[in-house]
Amino acid sequence: MLPQNPRSLAIILLKRGSAYTVLEQYDLARIHYKQALKIQLTTVPSYHPIIAATYTDIAKVHEHKGCPTSP
Repeated sequence: MLPQNPRSLAIILLKRGSAYTVLEQYDLARIHYKQALKIQLTTVPSYHPIIAATYTDIAKVHEHKGCPTSP
């Protein structure tokens, strides 16, 4: 059962992304991080630190995959 609160869903997606990163399933991790980011961008102010943290998580996934990160 999914939570009714979008911010709670974003937290779940972040945790799943983190778990997939640990399991080295980077494509699945990136998908979950991006889904969480989409929710965050509509539920918290653009300057909220959780958004920066999620962008960092996405960049780390790209780094693990050997993909260059660009600004």
